[in-house]
Amino acid sequence: SLLNGIVAGVLLWLLSRTLAGIYFGDQADRGVVIIRICAVSLPFAVSRRVLVKSIVAFQKIGYRVAVNEFTGPLIRLTLTAALLGAGMAAEGAILAYVASELVCWAALLWLLQKKVHPLFGSGGGGFNFKPFVIYCLPLVLSGLVMQVMNYIDAFMAGYFLDTEQVGIFAAAARLAPLAALGTELLNPPILSI
Repeated sequence: SLLNGIVAGVLLWLLSRTLAGIYFGDQADRGVVIIRICAVSLPFAVSRRVLVKSIVAFQKIGYRVAVNEFTGPLIRLTLTAALLGAGMAAEGAILAYVASELVCWAALLWLLQKKVHPLFGSGGGGFNFKPFVIYCLPLVLSGLVMQVMNYIDAFMAGYFLDTEQVGIFAAAARLAPLAALGTELLNPPILSI
């Protein structure tokens, strides 16, 4: 996943000027900066999700909660406020996101290596990749289908609606899960039990 994130990040970096011209219009130079900052975060964002799932697989839910639900949001909130206060607009928010991704990625990697199961060095033994790949391939394919199903509405809204309607749709789509907030708060303790 880290390698995939690096490849995607490099591609996004190389296409940043074209994408900024398409999506940012007269603010294209500023858009290039924002897209390139996002490109730097891709390897960490992608592989962090795998690290989180690894922590959950070893049933160390407390580590997941500490990093994902506490540390990451706290860093994002603190840095965003500081960078916005320093006069950075969208770039500040994006930089705060990248910093939190990097810190969470490093924390999860450290926790897996030192507290859960060594990824590097001794303790791993001879790992047989064939059964692992055979087991994971259907999961990867179903995950790809789920990603398409989860985000197809956003793609369609972006294609068929104007900018204002897309903004309203995005706000409504983000607010709708608040209805399930109670059950989401109970997930970490229930999963650990």
